[in-house]
Amino acid sequence: DNVEFLYNELFRKELTPTDVGRNSRLVIPKKYATTHFPQIQDEELIIYDTSRTLWKFKYRYCKRSRSFLFTRGWLNFVKDKCLRAKDMIIFNLCESKNGTKVNNCNTFVIDVVKNIEVLPMDHQRRNY
Repeated sequence: DNVEFLYNELFRKELTPTDVGRNSRLVIPKKYATTHFPQIQDEELIIYDTSRTLWKFKYRYCKRSRSFLFTRGWLNFVKDKCLRAKDMIIFNLCESKNGTKVNNCNTFVIDVVKNIEVLPMDHQRRNY
């Protein structure tokens, strides 16, 4: 069964220091959370990365801060991908090329784009 897949980008987010800090939580912007993720509190979402590794993130709504969060499982992803503030994550919906959803359900795929800061030439270390 050689099925080809398409990634339909849902949204992207530049990571903040809070997203990659020790508190182990990713804040999902409300407009994306209400559109693309279920609004059920304390649900475990299964998301794949682009190398098809399965990740489980606890998805919840925090009433106090009125924010949608990935909590449990997120820190493992941050560490595995060596994520830092200003890196970009892209959430995609994976579909087979014929337009059907994979396994007849939403299959989310998360991609990482590392932020590479280039220093001006006069600030780079010179080896003589």
